[in-house]
This record gives sequence, structure tokens and C-alpha cells, in this order.
Amino acid sequence: MRSLIDGFSYPLRAIQFIVRQPVLWRYIVIPIVLNIIIGLILYTTLLWAGFQAIEAFLVGWPLWIAWLIRGLLVIALFFGAWVYTGTLRGCARLTLL
Repeated sequence: MRSLIDGFSYPLRAIQFIVRQPVLWRYIVIPIVLNIIIGLILYTTLLWAGFQAIEAFLVGWPLWIAWLIRGLLVIALFFGAWVYTGTLRGCARLTLL
């Protein structure tokens, strides 16, 4: 039981250590900022490409059908991005355990 409590305390100890060592901050801040920038660029361009593909697919369809299918495809696009980012992968792992 003691090792379980120790295991839960390690992240807090790591945060305390990093807060007390300002020299290490750049090794944490730089990768986080780079991940945010790269993620925003990647997701924005892929979603934009997805919207362009949906519009190209619906050229020439009747307006009401195109509007309905566009709505469904946009929902599917966002759901696919949500699943790909790992939101559901963690849930799937929990159900498999």
C-alpha cells in the first residue's frame, strides 16, 4: 500500500522539483509550445482539406440533399478528428482491461 501512495506522489514531487529549478523550465516550455503550434497547424490544415473535399464531393447535388449530406460529413469529420487525437483510444483501453 505504501508503494501505491508513493507512486501517486511522484508527479507532485516532479512538479515541485521543476518549480524549484528554473533552469529546467525551457526543457518543458519549449516542447509544449512546439506541440501546440504544430498541432494547431496540422489540425487546421487537415480540417480545411476535409471541408474542401466535402465541397468538391457535393458539386452538382440538389441543394437540400447537399445540405443534409454536408452536415453529416462535417459531423463525421470532427468525430474522426476527435477519435484520432486519442480521446476514445483511452476509453477503448479501459473497456478492454
